[in-house]
Amino acid sequence: PKAPGVYRMYGDRDELLYVGKAKNLRSRLMSYRRVKIGHSSSKSLRLVHSVSKIEIEESPTEEQALLRENEILRVYKPPFNVVNTQPEKYFYFVIQVPNEIERDRPTEASIQFSLTSEIEGAIFGAYKGLSLCHRTFFALRRVLWAFRQLPNDEEFRYPLDLFRKQKLTPHTFITSKEDLNLLAGFLHGFKGSPTETEAAFVTRAQQHLARFRCDLFHRNWFEEDLKTLSKFFKQGPLRNQNLKLHSKQDSPLVGQSQVDDLMVRQRFHLLKQS
Repeated sequence: PKAPGVYRMYGDRDELLYVGKAKNLRSRLMSYRRVKIGHSSSKSLRLVHSVSKIEIEESPTEEQALLRENEILRVYKPPFNVVNTQPEKYFYFVIQVPNEIERDRPTEASIQFSLTSEIEGAIFGAYKGLSLCHRTFFALRRVLWAFRQLPNDEEFRYPLDLFRKQKLTPHTFITSKEDLNLLAGFLHGFKGSPTETEAAFVTRAQQHLARFRCDLFHRNWFEEDLKTLSKFFKQGPLRNQNLKLHSKQDSPLVGQSQVDDLMVRQRFHLLKQS
């Protein structure tokens, strides 16, 4: 039928090999006739030559088809499916603030900042992708250090330990309470205002770093760090904040199995708005 739905491909022993969804089942299944040597991936070739039976299941809408596909993938984990069949590794940023703040620093706090895959302490997350989280961790360290520096006549330079690639060990430093709130807002996915696209933390970094006199090497570091923070904010904290709007539950935690369905609902909600 020319309708949205889910299709299942089975092998000779009636084992489920692959599950897919389609906006138009007839068009999608006909496309497998074009799988040929030299023009298609080896995975597609192996799948087509292994299939002996196909079952289809119609859905009222494309959104319902995607949700149904997610449900089947979670239960059966077919060997030719990769996405949404295996639990992904997620990472968390942790900020730990001592209970007692030094009396002579009423506007500052000593915090320990770390990136981890284990849930511990006051956490922000979860975020996908170790590479981006890793780059963000060190970009945040550099920016937070720069926030405490004042522009002067000398060229701005980072300390050597902020350049070296290090293990993801907790980092302890002093920061103002204002910058700590901006950092927390950044990791929570809060924008500067409803009309802005960037977090207030990133905007503050752009304005602050623009005041320094520095060489081309450091200027490139600034720009690269700001790009990293913007990318992470959109793919991590802002994405999580938008997903919460569609979770429709009181709990602050969302089960990992629910995330894929929430992404589907969010996508079609945005399509309806546009």
